Amino acid sequence: MKDSVSQRLIGKIRSGESFTRAEELALVIRLSIPAILAQFANVLMQYIDAAMVGNLGAVEAAAVGIVSSTIWLFWGLGSAGITGYSVLASQEIGAKSYPTARKLLRQGITVAVATGAILGAVGLMISPWLPGFLGASADVAREGTKYFAIYTAAMPLLFLSYEAGSMLRASGNIRVPSFLNIFMCVEDVVFNYFLIFPTRLVTFLGFTFTMPGHKFFQPHFKPDYNPDLLCTVNYICHLFVVSRKVIEKVGGLRSEFDGAQDYDFVLRCVEAVKDEEICHIPKILYHWRCHEDSTAENPESKLYAFEAGRRAVQAHYERTGIHAEVFEGEYLGLYRTKFIRDHDPLISIIIPNKDHIDDLKRCMESIEQKSTYKNYEYIIVENNSTDPATFEYYKKLEAENPKVRMVYWDGVFNYSAINNYGASFAKGEYLLLLNNDTEIINPDCLEELMGYCMRKDVGAVGARLYYEDDTIQHAGVVIGFGGIAGHCFVQQKRGTTGYCHRIICAQDYSAVTAACMMVKRSAFDAVGGLSEELAVAFNDIDFCMKLRKAGYLIVYNPYAELYHYESKSRGLEDTPEKVARFNKEVATFEKKWPDILKKGDPYYNPNLTLKSQDFSLKRI
Repeated sequence: MKDSVSQRLIGKIRSGESFTRAEELALVIRLSIPAILAQFANVLMQYIDAAMVGNLGAVEAAAVGIVSSTIWLFWGLGSAGITGYSVLASQEIGAKSYPTARKLLRQGITVAVATGAILGAVGLMISPWLPGFLGASADVAREGTKYFAIYTAAMPLLFLSYEAGSMLRASGNIRVPSFLNIFMCVEDVVFNYFLIFPTRLVTFLGFTFTMPGHKFFQPHFKPDYNPDLLCTVNYICHLFVVSRKVIEKVGGLRSEFDGAQDYDFVLRCVEAVKDEEICHIPKILYHWRCHEDSTAENPESKLYAFEAGRRAVQAHYERTGIHAEVFEGEYLGLYRTKFIRDHDPLISIIIPNKDHIDDLKRCMESIEQKSTYKNYEYIIVENNSTDPATFEYYKKLEAENPKVRMVYWDGVFNYSAINNYGASFAKGEYLLLLNNDTEIINPDCLEELMGYCMRKDVGAVGARLYYEDDTIQHAGVVIGFGGIAGHCFVQQKRGTTGYCHRIICAQDYSAVTAACMMVKRSAFDAVGGLSEELAVAFNDIDFCMKLRKAGYLIVYNPYAELYHYESKSRGLEDTPEKVARFNKEVATFEKKWPDILKKGDPYYNPNLTLKSQDFSLKRI
């Protein structure tokens, strides 16, 4: 602040002189104006974002934004001193004058409460008619009546809680009152999600663990709603906000699930609402206290809780009509689902091949010799082989194995077109897109893929793939890695479990690799197969995105394990022609899927980095 009035007032603070009331008012107004303007702009941006993601129509977003901004203007004029009081208190703390700081904070709280009461009344008067006057729908106007009144009444105190709480915490000399921490959390829940997105009925948040002495560790940055991850681990956990009408429908906590009563409650709540009515706040908004005997820090202390969790997931499947059996996972608190089928449908295994008959032989022999699932056929898509020995091997295959059908692709290499061509000959109810340089590891590999794929809400299922040196090649795909998309946990050693055990958790992702991907034939046909304008790169990612758009889930199942003998250096775009083709395919993908590239992958978290694939924290 360069003007003479502010300089004079700041000088008085530093020298310890007292203010007149007029001087104090002048100072707090000057200190508050930047914060008011910033909050005013923030509200407008929140509503613009709401319109962009489709939660409000453009007209409704504009109408609600104008109303909210009007309320903010009233609030700014009526409670400009709130931030000023916090700043003045901060100066007093800096001078170790704690009694004066407390007095200033009490004055600020008094102003906030009084302003909130006045603005609550203003909100009640304005909200019934102004949204409709500005062109919003009746639903938005009706919600506005309720939310504007609550919001305008609470916001002054909530804003003070930010200012005071941050200032007190930074000083380290005064304990932050618990109500300030609560308000700082409630503001995010109430304003950012129930006001902006009033159709959301269920909300969950991120957390860290804390030990005595304010040691914070293991921040859990969660994905958005992920139904298969939720059936593997209670990742939603504690702070969970639910609409009262949902609770009245599903009931409260149940004693028969003691130890995992929250898990059972969460599962019943998500069953009662649509996926789009479930909201995730991607912030750390609470800390989970731990001690040596707590379940969080010492799982063996309450083994009954984990059995209750298993029963909660089993009950969820039974309520939703899914035939499955739930087992304890590799670690306490993790669960593994095995789906029960009443028949063995035909799987068409589509394997493109060009020469490399040793790879093809190893791939097929691993299935023939290891797989406990036997109802399958092979569609081998020959494309542009040149070695005569390859064609001799094809003849031998067809003569010796009645499950093999050879088909011949005569065009230029186009991975999408080749697989689409192979699918046109398939008789199976399920397709397994499989690279010829893979080898199954576990005998129930096909059954694990089939289990999830048989569910009506699942379109495709991917596997855990390893390089030859037993490091991870694929454990799901995140949109945004490498600028477009990339595999998760690449080159981590086999046996490691990754961030929050994500490597070993069955879960939903935006995409999985087609090096090994099982897909419903009906879903494959519904989205038109793979997009042939993507000849080499991103065609499997694009295919999964099309399935997601059609309403299907994409599941990563870590219990289907294969080796993928692809070289770690394979795929380098090392010629001008390859670079041009790759850049064209990047542009095609970006044009088709701009929203997820801009807003981020819902199965990841904005606080985690896109610069590596290990789910580490974003570098600031």
